[in-house]
Amino acid sequence: MKISNLKFQISLFGNYDEISPSVSTIKTFVELFEDKGLIPNQFQEININLTGDAMHKPGTISRLKLTSSDKSLNINFNADRIDFILNNINLGVFEMLDINAFTTEVEDIAQKIGGVFDKTHKRIGFVSSFLIDNIDLDEVQNRVFSNIPFFDDKQKANWTCRNAAIVNIEAEANEICNAVVNVNKIEANLLMNNENSVFNGILLNIDINTLAENSEYRFTKDNISGYIDKMLELQNIIFGEYLTKISGENGGN
Repeated sequence: MKISNLKFQISLFGNYDEISPSVSTIKTFVELFEDKGLIPNQFQEININLTGDAMHKPGTISRLKLTSSDKSLNINFNADRIDFILNNINLGVFEMLDINAFTTEVEDIAQKIGGVFDKTHKRIGFVSSFLIDNIDLDEVQNRVFSNIPFFDDKQKANWTCRNAAIVNIEAEANEICNAVVNVNKIEANLLMNNENSVFNGILLNIDINTLAENSEYRFTKDNISGYIDKMLELQNIIFGEYLTKISGENGGN
């Protein structure tokens, strides 16, 4: 069984309108992240007018983005969220950070951003995606979920297994989260070893996020690392248990 990190993302939700691609903000971030090689640039955010205000027509708005020199790490400052996204840009060639190192890096960057824009956040999301191959896909399907008899003797096409649960994490205070896992059998074209290749295997996606119903602004630059660390612990537990089931170790039950 071969496991590859594909994508890690941490998202903070709130109000970030003031973090715009202005000259002063760009200058500040260039100096602040010189050691990390993050380059300020812009992206277009779609502006949807939900108020019916004729003065604010739908369109696009230029927003600030920080990108690493190899373009694997992007930090997007949307109006209502900040996304820290790390992608595996070339499977088998690119040496992607593991999820623990990624989390540490994001916490450090978020702390520095908070020193300039002291924002309070209302939600946190933590998503991780992994590719798994060199396995018997039919056996994995049988381990991950049970089918009706109709499918037992049929050739397997793409399939998806989804589980979701409500869990509690405890940092500065108790926080209720969604924990959602999708296990997908996929066949897709991906950049691997500097070539476009067909990947035929498993995509494991883990999404842990605080409840959207709780809109209180409660996550600060002083306590946010504690909550992210707890999400990481939960993610690692889920990831480990799914690997055991997928691999068939200890019976895979």
